[in-house]
Amino acid sequence: MERVVLDSSTWVRGAISKTGAAGYIIQAWRDGRLDAVVSREILAETYEVLQRPHIQKKYHLSHVQKRRVIIVMAKYCLLVRPTETISVIMADPDDNAILAAALAGNVRFIITGDHHLLSLGQYRDIGIVTPDQYAHFLRKQFVQGR
Repeated sequence: MERVVLDSSTWVRGAISKTGAAGYIIQAWRDGRLDAVVSREILAETYEVLQRPHIQKKYHLSHVQKRRVIIVMAKYCLLVRPTETISVIMADPDDNAILAAALAGNVRFIITGDHHLLSLGQYRDIGIVTPDQYAHFLRKQFVQGR
């Protein structure tokens, strides 16, 4: 099964709304069509994003709902402990944690909306794509697999 890393914004968008590309990707993960890889850093950043005032104001997520997202991720994703320190993205050093998790998890794709990561296009043998691009790829696979 294909392994991927989703960044925190993709997790949050997919958890909040079942529609759209992020929602489609999260549903594909739930359906067992892909394996999601996370690290402690990704879990922490996802929780931090869920806490942001503009997210809270718009979606009114309870503390229990926010914790449930993180618990589900921690329980059902492949949790990796990156051993390699990455220093590729200087403009936003936190983005390097995504690259480190992807390497530790031996993933094929990083799915992100982050422009720093997307500007790389690829890191080593790992493709870096938007949720829309990956959802399109999954839909194409699904149709061809019928």
